[in-house]
Amino acid sequence: MPNQTQDHKLLSKRSRLTVWWFLYFAVQSVLVRLGTDAGYSVVGFLDDVGLAFFLLAFLAGLRQYLPIAVGACLMLVFSVVMILATTANELYYETFHVWLGVHSLGAVEELDDIQSSIQALLRWDIIVVWLAAPLALCGAMLSAWKSWIPRRIGWCLLFGIGLLSAGSWARVNVGAPSENHYLLSAARFEFRRVIRSRGAYDPDGILDGLPVEQLLAPMPGYVRGGGSEQPWLQSPPEIKRAVTLPNIIIIEAESFRSAESGAYGAEPSLTPEFDKLAKQGVRAHNFYATGIQTVRGELSVLCSTYPALGTSALYKRAPTSDLTCLPDILGASGYQNLWFSGYKADYAGKRKFLESHGFDVVYGVEAHGRDDDQLLGWGVSDEAMADRIIERLRSVPEPFMATWITLSNHHPWNWDYPLTFPPHLELQLDADDYDHYRRGLYYTDHAIGYFVSRIRDQDWGADAWIVIVGDHGMHIFSEGNPMSDLQKLEAQFRVPLLILAPDVLQPAVIQRSASQVDIAPTLIEMMGIQVPNAFVGQSLLREDDAPPSPVLLVGENAASLVLDDERCMVAHVTCYENAQPQCGQGEKPALASHQCFRPMTDLLFDQNVRMVRLPPERSVSIRRALDILPAMQSHLEAHDKLGGGKEWPTLLKDGLSAQ
Repeated sequence: MPNQTQDHKLLSKRSRLTVWWFLYFAVQSVLVRLGTDAGYSVVGFLDDVGLAFFLLAFLAGLRQYLPIAVGACLMLVFSVVMILATTANELYYETFHVWLGVHSLGAVEELDDIQSSIQALLRWDIIVVWLAAPLALCGAMLSAWKSWIPRRIGWCLLFGIGLLSAGSWARVNVGAPSENHYLLSAARFEFRRVIRSRGAYDPDGILDGLPVEQLLAPMPGYVRGGGSEQPWLQSPPEIKRAVTLPNIIIIEAESFRSAESGAYGAEPSLTPEFDKLAKQGVRAHNFYATGIQTVRGELSVLCSTYPALGTSALYKRAPTSDLTCLPDILGASGYQNLWFSGYKADYAGKRKFLESHGFDVVYGVEAHGRDDDQLLGWGVSDEAMADRIIERLRSVPEPFMATWITLSNHHPWNWDYPLTFPPHLELQLDADDYDHYRRGLYYTDHAIGYFVSRIRDQDWGADAWIVIVGDHGMHIFSEGNPMSDLQKLEAQFRVPLLILAPDVLQPAVIQRSASQVDIAPTLIEMMGIQVPNAFVGQSLLREDDAPPSPVLLVGENAASLVLDDERCMVAHVTCYENAQPQCGQGEKPALASHQCFRPMTDLLFDQNVRMVRLPPERSVSIRRALDILPAMQSHLEAHDKLGGGKEWPTLLKDGLSAQ
């Protein structure tokens, strides 16, 4: 009996690390599921258990084939990296409401730039629960490492691979948190993206017989004639110079959503200045940002192209990429192009991209910063920037295009705004992030109103064309907000757009769905310019019977598509039991990747939202386009074929100068 007890204790000691490992992995999985409200499914369980066994086999290999000290160090480093990755995923989810992707690891080099956001997110509960508790389990594994004698490593590995394979076979959506472990989700999506984008150049294979004109109709009067070499290239019957050369100012407003704007139906309105201006120009009612970050929205505004799905911004990856951008076209027409920001112009690779695509002046805080600046959050306050831009533009030869990205409404929004707020925006003791966001939005609106009024006081600005557009929305809402997942997705991507062109555009509201890719085509049509380009958007001023401009809403690892009043939006079930679109009689929600429907009411503001699910054959058609568009974008990016070819800038300049 003593020998049996001793053997039992010895066996327990030798297998203690295995117990600690499964406890450690279970804690990690539970934290992810609870912290991100991801839900759970049988497929998700297979993921978690399969990965736990697979990684246990990896640790067993370290223990069996390496010196004890070396293996222990590697085990500790591996476990700590998992803790940091899990915590980063939680923080990323809180900000963007999606799990992070592999490319997010590239943000490590920008930690200094985003430290204010990280500090705001690292609350005591995150530090204790997400960091301290798993680290304690790491210590327990470290203490048990020397006495651990792993057994049946091969069987453990095969069991893990078997469970992961079974989960992959049964999986419906690689982007659904309920079906994926977050690490596997990132790996699977990256694998699929790389395979689809970096294979041999074959756009016809991705189109799979679908004519490019049917996927992306050319601008009226243009023909997409770039063939396989430049599939998006479209050409007019003849090149035409601008009929009018106005000064153009584009204001990209940080985190500016339609859901809080009175011009779109919000009560109370947080954008009183925008609401006044909206009565003076053309406002797009159903207008969307294409991405979830400034660099993605700005790319669409300036170059009328979609951001790629599941990878870092094009600005950063390929700053000299082949694109046909608005500043290039205007520069060839005699414009000087200027870019302004209250932050560093080199952030996220912006400077090199901008200078490679038509900007003559890139005016970041490095150029205009002052020793006595009182910074507001990430940089110089929006009001101060408005004054500095006006001062700079006074000495710029006309015509010019100036773009300004506001900054004061940047996450985490808890800045000391130099403004007296109305009573309903005063902070209470229980104020949350959304309360701070509302104040930031109100302040930015105030700064925009101030900026526009100052522009109109200048000789060069009285008749200037002014474009005001949200750079992206945010997935942020008040506690207990009753909106459904689809309504929140609508609020996240739907942003304001207003074009002010005195004596050119009469006040109007455009109802057709549109997005940031439609801004550049609209401006060149208004100017009378006709040049070859690779824009994917359409003019907002086109005829009512013209083809729709596909609105692609690109998230971190999934995209949605809007075609006028039809849409296929990211969702994790086919229908809802207690929300719209509601399941039919006797129908239960099933796992899905998207819901395809037609909204019969405004998703943002109508109390009784109604949606009609599209017929199966129509859903299949839109889903096909939704599959092809992001795949083509990534593929063309990878092979540098998004634009009109490397010779396009020279041909453009020669074509316009010859007239």
